[in-house]
Amino acid sequence: MGLDTTRFSMCPNIEKIEVDVENEYFTDGGCNAIITQDGTLLVGCYKTKISDVVKEIAPFAFCGQTRMKEIVIPSYVRKIGDYAFDGCSEATLLDVKSGCEQIGEFCFRNCHSLELIRLPSLNNVPENVFGAVDVYSKYGYLDRTGGIRSVK
Repeated sequence: MGLDTTRFSMCPNIEKIEVDVENEYFTDGGCNAIITQDGTLLVGCYKTKISDVVKEIAPFAFCGQTRMKEIVIPSYVRKIGDYAFDGCSEATLLDVKSGCEQIGEFCFRNCHSLELIRLPSLNNVPENVFGAVDVYSKYGYLDRTGGIRSVK
């Protein structure tokens, strides 16, 4: 069963997401989100707390959540999809724990209020991961392999 997650993009006033316990395709994982049975978080809101059932964050999952203040990715999340947090313009903290292995393109684009960024040592980070945010001159630099080598 497919779910067009982009339909929830730019809906910053969503506060509660529940999935019926009888649903055979999706769960809310106890974390205020729509999650596939294999652990991909498809749709979240600014009140989502990512639980340990989540292994991956889908593209556009939190896109346009302008009320989100912090983006914290726990160590059990291995992959963050393209545009996953695009437009989280009020987020001041980005903290990706060490278990994350892949971050998608434009993942944190339009996150203009970031004041503190914590990223694990990653290789092959897309150069456009922050899109229009000039974090490289503010926090560190991106080398030509795409790996983030210095983040203050």
